[in-house]
Amino acid sequence: MNRMISDLRAAGVGEVLVGEPLAPYTTWKIGGPADVLVIPKGKPELIETVKILYRHRAPYVTIGKGSNLLVTDKGVRGVVLKLGEGLNYVRFEGNLVYAGGAYYMIPLSLLAGREGLTGLEFAGGIPGTVGGAVFMNAGAHGSDMSRILKEAEVVLETGELVRLSNEETCSSVTDIPCCTKYAASSRKPCWNCNTAIEKKSGRRWPRSKIAG
Repeated sequence: MNRMISDLRAAGVGEVLVGEPLAPYTTWKIGGPADVLVIPKGKPELIETVKILYRHRAPYVTIGKGSNLLVTDKGVRGVVLKLGEGLNYVRFEGNLVYAGGAYYMIPLSLLAGREGLTGLEFAGGIPGTVGGAVFMNAGAHGSDMSRILKEAEVVLETGELVRLSNEETCSSVTDIPCCTKYAASSRKPCWNCNTAIEKKSGRRWPRSKIAG
């Protein structure tokens, strides 16, 4: 464990915190310490972090906003990955929305409406991140991510960066453990990098009529 921590810090991946309480990182504000909490600064740092963890055969879990996440007072053994500010971004190009895995779903839904796009209305009350929403196929009000996702960039547990289409992600909660063609060689893909979400053109509402 000490060698792995030294390698992470030497690589400059971002914050590497030992024995860090997880309560501040969850919406319920509960949870004991993680053996190691790593907050990679951006995509290259996330990739390097996962490569180091793979090399050391270190168990890890990935969290986003920490919404609806209950962490025991005993904490979490192994490594917890939390995406940093470098993956908290959004940009619009025509009918496409590119969002980092750390970006929150509620403001994404609002911004899409302001851009005159439709398709993300269902996400207006989902208190999580884009990465988590893609992984679990988050949905509400008769729609979900599988209906609007075009593709996702995924960091596999080996550190390999791959781009998956909507069909390859098999956006179904029940199918996730074995859904992708990469599943045989990777038990824990990290679905928290970059997503491109395709929308249908919609009516552009005046800004005064949009909450927030």
